[in-house]
Amino acid sequence: MLKLATSSTISFTLSLTLIAEAASCPLVNVAGNYTISLHTKSATAWNDNAGKGCKNTAYIDKPVIQPDGLIVAGRLYWSPANWDGGKFGGRVEPGTEPMQWVGNAGDTEMKGTWRRGQLSGEFVRRFVYQGQQIECRGTVNGFKTGK
Repeated sequence: MLKLATSSTISFTLSLTLIAEAASCPLVNVAGNYTISLHTKSATAWNDNAGKGCKNTAYIDKPVIQPDGLIVAGRLYWSPANWDGGKFGGRVEPGTEPMQWVGNAGDTEMKGTWRRGQLSGEFVRRFVYQGQQIECRGTVNGFKTGK
């Protein structure tokens, strides 16, 4: 038997949709385990700083994005030699795709876009080395590996 939707059912469904959008609830499930890596740009200007503390690559230890968008993890580690870059934390801003995300660990700030389970973006690391301000820049990549 075919039932027709009543106007109250349609109104109720529409109301729920509007409430979810007004409350900025995530409309996409971001929760899960991720892998996130950082890669310093290979431009000559950044290579000049390599001997002053700009490492080539880094990874974030076991990042997890919670259902509310909070990114929790262990630490950021720079290679070579797994140099500890500090405790990591961040957030995916709730909304529709693509969503914006931010994160930081120690002297490294990251920002970018989350889309279809993938994180992309850029980072900047600022620190002082032998009295000189050093700035390293590069890209951030990540993807969902499981629930």
